[in-house]
Amino acid sequence: MTDAVRSAAGERATMLRRRFLRTRTGPFFGGLLLVLITVTILAPLLAPHSPIRQYLDHTLEPPSVRFPLGTDDLGRDLLSRLLHGGRITLLAAFVSVGAATAIGLPVGMISGMLGGRGDIWIMHGVNALLSFPSVLLAFAISALIGPSLAVVVLAISIVFAPRMARFARGQTLVVRETPFVEAARATGASLRRLIFRHVLPNIAAPMLVEASLGVGYAALIEASISFLGAGIQPPRSSWGLMIKEGFGYMDSAPWVAIAPGAAILLLTLCVNVLGDTVRDVFDPKVRL
Repeated sequence: MTDAVRSAAGERATMLRRRFLRTRTGPFFGGLLLVLITVTILAPLLAPHSPIRQYLDHTLEPPSVRFPLGTDDLGRDLLSRLLHGGRITLLAAFVSVGAATAIGLPVGMISGMLGGRGDIWIMHGVNALLSFPSVLLAFAISALIGPSLAVVVLAISIVFAPRMARFARGQTLVVRETPFVEAARATGASLRRLIFRHVLPNIAAPMLVEASLGVGYAALIEASISFLGAGIQPPRSSWGLMIKEGFGYMDSAPWVAIAPGAAILLLTLCVNVLGDTVRDVFDPKVRL
């Protein structure tokens, strides 16, 4: 990379960073998401109690000094379970979306660049997977193979990979028609060179935004299949499993289900607002 290219890349990065910092929502929700991720990573250090220890004389106890978020029907501290469960939910969401992007991105780029029959057959397969409801497909995969964290990640990845492939194809079709790609094609550039040298750098930003928007939805799918009993199993906890465990006590002890529900809402809000902000930052037509 020449000095001129490095300088241009550095100037663009500086401009994007300044545009991001000038937004009202970006730094706030970005910082909030960072705090959420940090506290879940540090759950073993921050949790006041063991997430599986049962205080049988404190079952369904409302929030107090000893138990800031209260306890569940088995007397387990909800704050500790929320912190540890967040590690499972966030891990499943981020890893599954990352895996789906790693699968869908090359499929979408190849489909868009090939065109013709190759594009048609690839998109037929993608559309076939997209025809199934996301939660139903993820639940079916998890129930068929067996409930575990690895299976949950696999199921969500399979659900999201066609979406990422379709989005990558749309972006590729736009870049494919640009003059610099046509010029490279006229000079005899191979498909591999066109994809990695011209297409990928120009669709990386919108793909990153699309992936960030998918994290919140992936967390909702994990919560849904765990709530239905095909996801994370006790004694491990996730936010979806905690909602399932507290659903039957909404009348007598609503805090058992409200706490994990609020955590999922906060995560979804942060990633969606942050993704929208980053998309506006990368869009030169938007004035911040």
